[in-house]
Amino acid sequence: MANRKDFFEQLTSKIVEDLQVGVIPWEKPWFVNKAINAVTGKAYRGVNQLNLSLVSAEHNLNATDMRFLTFNQARERGWKVKRGSKAVAEVVFFSMIEKEASQHDSEQSKEGTAKFPLLKFSPVFHASQVEGIPEPEDFRGIEFEPNQLSEKIIQASNARIIQHSSEAFYSSMNDHIGMPPREKFRSLEGYYGTLLHELGHWTGHPSRLNRGMFNLFGSEEYAREELVAELASVFLCAETGIEYVKGNHTAYVQSWLKALRNDPLEIKRASAKAMQAVDYLLNLAGVDRD
Repeated sequence: MANRKDFFEQLTSKIVEDLQVGVIPWEKPWFVNKAINAVTGKAYRGVNQLNLSLVSAEHNLNATDMRFLTFNQARERGWKVKRGSKAVAEVVFFSMIEKEASQHDSEQSKEGTAKFPLLKFSPVFHASQVEGIPEPEDFRGIEFEPNQLSEKIIQASNARIIQHSSEAFYSSMNDHIGMPPREKFRSLEGYYGTLLHELGHWTGHPSRLNRGMFNLFGSEEYAREELVAELASVFLCAETGIEYVKGNHTAYVQSWLKALRNDPLEIKRASAKAMQAVDYLLNLAGVDRD
């Protein structure tokens, strides 16, 4: 069982190894579909989504079947983990525990206890390691639905989007997004992925999630914000069912490498901020993911 430090060091190590050879990990086909729990049907979030996608690539798992579950979940359903199979990854989650409360604790119960979050890890297996599990359904839904959902997210944001720019960008000073016309993109997937990336930046404005947007181009802070926006785009593409299209990240790779090497927990922070951006946009659009 991994501890907090080992979990994030291992995850960061996988990303750094790919970046060192010029591979952007989230540009692999495993990031097209969301990693979900095979029993509940709910998508894993944030750093768990990122880690399960990376593990799927590492083990060359079926990119169209991103279902995972625990040993106990398989047993409760009458399914059986294949003999000799080992968990492909661990998912991290918080469990609330009760301790004796001190005078500084705000959430005390009548018995003088307080609840605290405890970080826990749970080993998970891939669906291909489980006997008796049904064949995967088409989780991506109707062909045209992803575009409709993306449009809903974009329109609900009420972001100011200028569609006559020669390049894609977000201006934090003017609080608007610049986008080339749709016909300039080779595919609708490329258009939506790019616009969702810029919407990721848009959420960081001081009037919204306030991530500190006034960073100089080329600085480490700027590269960190690019990482957050790109992960937000990856998560949103998975959320809507749009195929993620590769971008041009050459300018940021070295900065990402430096930040990740200096602090293995940087990927946790970036994933958390990206998930906050996703939640913010989906909440505006009134999207229910349960």
